[in-house]
Amino acid sequence: MDPTNPSILRPIVYYEFLQGHSARDVANNICAAFKKDVVHHPTVRRCYHRFEIGDISIEGQERPGRNCDGMLYYEFLESGTTVTATSYSNQLQKVADAFLHKYLKRLETYLLHDNARPHLATMATSENSGARLGSTTSSTVLY
Repeated sequence: MDPTNPSILRPIVYYEFLQGHSARDVANNICAAFKKDVVHHPTVRRCYHRFEIGDISIEGQERPGRNCDGMLYYEFLESGTTVTATSYSNQLQKVADAFLHKYLKRLETYLLHDNARPHLATMATSENSGARLGSTTSSTVLY
């Protein structure tokens, strides 16, 4: 049982909310019960606010930001293949399709361009010129 899991923590906090205990006392009690720093009182206070407005859902809400579940899409290129505008466009379309498949609620996908200064990009290219097939310099890997 992982006490940091919201599906375990929220019912405990909700029970304490119903008992009328303060957010600071609840945070201290939970940390004492699990014998480690599990939750802070500002977090409990946010839960209390959600409970007060009627949101007593146990499930966590989808959070904004970058997904950290691992690789979403990758494609290895043949050795010596030149990346043309068409092949690059096709790869980006496959990435957009992968986003839509995984994140159904997102209607648009924004891909950020690498904005390294030209002299740094030249240095990185010369250092990676001996890259082997399958390395990130000879493939498209997006997280």
